[in-house]
Amino acid sequence: MATHDYVIDNQTSANARADINNVLQAILSNNSSATAPTVTAANMFWYDTANNLLKMRNEADTDWIIVGYLDQSGTKFEVRTDVIQAASASGIDIKNSSGTTIIDLSVASQATAEAATNNTQLMTPLRVKQSIDANVPAAGWELIGSSTGTGAATINVTTTGNLYRTVKILFEFDSSNLSSGSGKIDCAVTSTFRTITAFSWGNDGGKFEGIATIHNFNNAESITVKPTEINEREVDDDVDDGLDRTSNLLARLDYNEAWDIVRLVSTGINTSYNVYVFGMR
Repeated sequence: MATHDYVIDNQTSANARADINNVLQAILSNNSSATAPTVTAANMFWYDTANNLLKMRNEADTDWIIVGYLDQSGTKFEVRTDVIQAASASGIDIKNSSGTTIIDLSVASQATAEAATNNTQLMTPLRVKQSIDANVPAAGWELIGSSTGTGAATINVTTTGNLYRTVKILFEFDSSNLSSGSGKIDCAVTSTFRTITAFSWGNDGGKFEGIATIHNFNNAESITVKPTEINEREVDDDVDDGLDRTSNLLARLDYNEAWDIVRLVSTGINTSYNVYVFGMR
């Protein structure tokens, strides 16, 4: 560590030799010192050892400009500045050690924002809004699948590849002579199904209907449960005959899946049914 006034005084040869060595050490070490050099010049460097900052004197020779921070223990260089300007209008790329761009410091175009596939360019508030406007439907709930038919059945409804955070299943068995039966709602990733709610009804005629709502439907984080709400009833001449739930909160388990299929399984009936699946993003 050395600083110098960068003046070789008129002195003995031995002292002059020491003076020259000192000035070379100052140059070699970028004027390394815990305190600023007492003699400065425009555009000179000073490595501030007290703060691990490489500094450069401004052209007016009135102040120090911080060039960067040197992490001595981690052997890394950090930029410490309020402004980073690209050398050209194309912007700045931040790359990993293999030369692959991980962040592109240029604002994405509207088309890129709306396509929602680029994973390196910056998104401004305007581009975020444009992407939301282009990709998120204005309506809250979307009809994403339905099925109708007669008789006991297994009805699969694919929910368009995990686009929906919350899924609501509306079902109805309608007949003047609805007999005893049972049903369940399953969810799956491709084909591995788990039952999330099950129910049954008595031999009362009329119809059986219900709504099941599954939250965190497309969340695959293992720390997140999928709470489910179920509301169903047996109807006889428009009178609620009560509920007979076999289970209604089976989805409050720690399932590490982002489900993409729901299905309704019904047995013990010979009647018409309607199933509608809605999703909310």
